[in-house]
Amino acid sequence: MSDGRMSDGRPLTAIVTGGASGIGAATATRLRADGWNVWTFDRTALEHASQHAVGDVRDEAALAALAAQVVATHGAIDALVACAGAKLRGTIDTVEPSAFEESLAINLGGAFLTARAVLGHMRTAGRGSIVFVGSGSAYGDPAAVAYAAAKAGVHALAASLAQSLAGERVRVNTVVPGFVDSPMAAAASPARRAAVAASSAAGRLTTPDDVADVIAFLCSPAAATLSGGVFDVGHFHQQPVDPQQPADPQPATAPAPDGASS
Repeated sequence: MSDGRMSDGRPLTAIVTGGASGIGAATATRLRADGWNVWTFDRTALEHASQHAVGDVRDEAALAALAAQVVATHGAIDALVACAGAKLRGTIDTVEPSAFEESLAINLGGAFLTARAVLGHMRTAGRGSIVFVGSGSAYGDPAAVAYAAAKAGVHALAASLAQSLAGERVRVNTVVPGFVDSPMAAAASPARRAAVAASSAAGRLTTPDDVADVIAFLCSPAAATLSGGVFDVGHFHQQPVDPQQPADPQPATAPAPDGASS
């Protein structure tokens, strides 16, 4: 278990977007178990959650307000996990331009705005860790072209920030989940799920907890020298979707829930 405390014993503090479900919720739970103060942000309300804000990652003012509240309460933001996302399925022939723009705004624009909201506070504190949740779709996904384009942008955003912040003690890394047993994958057929599990190094589907374990490590002081990395969890790095093994055919859909990235 990674220690979620400063050298003087004070708890570290994290913001997790998309924290109401899937990978986001698993990450929030893991960080709390490690001793962190954790604030979550999601479009979905959570009952009995004292450190949860309801909002949209496209709302710059809401993100800035959350960051200010966290700093006022705890003194600093030590880590950001940008997990909020929405998977829009559809090929280039079926996705409307407006839906393509919405996917970019949620998945890429949301990651950009969230990082901007915390970065000034991290610079002031002289430390911080930003973990973006990417996707294997970023390497090519003809059945989800809008989502693939947006997540590829997230990967490039993370790489750019890692380079620009290298001398400011703010680390930036990307975690790439493969097929994760989360709400975003709920529509997959039993045959598809079985095939993915059989090809996994673990012999089973990757779970949100598997991804959360890697994220928690990257947030922690134990990863103090790691920045600019791309860490695959249940996905072979830079291996695009195999056209001979297509995902379950699905029409263009509305965005899936926050926090369920895959």
